[in-house]
Amino acid sequence: GIISVTLEDATLEVSSALLTMASPVFARMLGSRMKEGMERRVELIGKHRAEFEEFLSFLHPVQGRTAKVTEDNIDTLVKWFDEYEIIPMKDECETFLLTLPCTVDRLLQAKRYGLQRQYARCLQTVAEEFESMEIEKVAQAAPEVMVELVPLIKAAVARMRRDIAAEAHEDQRK
Repeated sequence: GIISVTLEDATLEVSSALLTMASPVFARMLGSRMKEGMERRVELIGKHRAEFEEFLSFLHPVQGRTAKVTEDNIDTLVKWFDEYEIIPMKDECETFLLTLPCTVDRLLQAKRYGLQRQYARCLQTVAEEFESMEIEKVAQAAPEVMVELVPLIKAAVARMRRDIAAEAHEDQRK
């Protein structure tokens, strides 16, 4: 059947089957004993129409085949697919993220949404390029990530020192 989805800026009529087949979270919400299921209404507090419609486009059986993950929608999609437990789409988002440059924000995003391959890659990159990264942001936002980052930064510094010493030694031999 059709349900009403109330967002911050709109109310949309949506196929309950579309939502429940794709998302275990919606399946639980719309279960027969839940208030949402009995009232045929779901309130998504703090959610906006544009993001919800983008999310829906990936669930739709026809549109979903043409919907693409892009730099413009990746941050919205990974958040929605994680929250509503749509694992295959979340995995697709991670695969896309693996093609983008690593930044502190991407590292924190990977940690927040449990994107393990992206997290490992960004952890290594941020450690190796720590001089040009906003390391302070990691310390403030996610101290537990900083604990993992510090040994990698120390290893990167040790490699840099070895390289400098080797270059100096080569220069002396010339």
